[in-house]
Amino acid sequence: MKKLTILGAFLLATLTANAQDDLMDLFEEDSTQTQFVQSTFKSPRLVLGQSVENPKNGSLILLISHQFGRINSGFYDFWGLENAVTRIGLEYGFNDHFAMGIGRSTNSKLADLFIKVKLMRQSSGAKNNPLSISYFANVSSQIIRKSDLIAQGVYNSRNQFVQQILIARKFSNAFSFQLSPTYLYRDLVDQSLAENNVFALGMGGRLKITNRTTFNTEYFILMSDKVSKNYKNTFSMGFDIETGGHVFQLYLSNAQGLVEQLFIPQTTGDWGDGGVYFGFNITRDFNLKKKKDKMVENGW
Repeated sequence: MKKLTILGAFLLATLTANAQDDLMDLFEEDSTQTQFVQSTFKSPRLVLGQSVENPKNGSLILLISHQFGRINSGFYDFWGLENAVTRIGLEYGFNDHFAMGIGRSTNSKLADLFIKVKLMRQSSGAKNNPLSISYFANVSSQIIRKSDLIAQGVYNSRNQFVQQILIARKFSNAFSFQLSPTYLYRDLVDQSLAENNVFALGMGGRLKITNRTTFNTEYFILMSDKVSKNYKNTFSMGFDIETGGHVFQLYLSNAQGLVEQLFIPQTTGDWGDGGVYFGFNITRDFNLKKKKDKMVENGW
């Protein structure tokens, strides 16, 4: 309840501050053409989770994610800085609608592969869409020696799958909000603590501070009975800092894990006792296609 209160207070304050913004400033006023909203978020990640943003057409994104240990671990572990997990990933925008990515995490030795498809873009003018909607799906697998897995008796439990619908709206130049209904399937789990099928609802927002800095929050509510009783809902918050071709994201979260299979259903940290993790994402965008002199919208 405390985390929900924090998130609710943030959203209420943001909406109030921007209630009188002229939403038409998001578009060029031309009713004969379709004007699409740009930069609902600064990065393909809201904090830990996905945003509706894709790599641009022909862009390759290098994403380096690094998360330290729990802050409440004390001086012996230097407040978590001596313990860390890392994920290195690549994401490519094949066109304006479809992107694919791969990554490898040191946490649980997970390799992941995902796709993200834009189903709708927020727009006005000739075509008026109030929302941006994307579909995200990934599969992850533990890259562990077969002999080690067989010794543990879990050879068939390496694979996990996630599907999400990302629904976002840019209410003003300062505020964006997103809902992320989530389904996760895991091959083998401890049935006394969790289910194979996990459902969760993610939500998050972005508040613009300066032209290059935003404050982001994100909250995942577990809806499956056993998981919600034995694990915590995930609450994360941080700052995005844009510097040309880079976006730096600095955040705090009660979840340890850099892919959905870890940070949604396995969160044990508690904000109340300092059981949170400090982490950062570094996003670098490489344009692999020549820019056209004039961008042509193609049927969105």
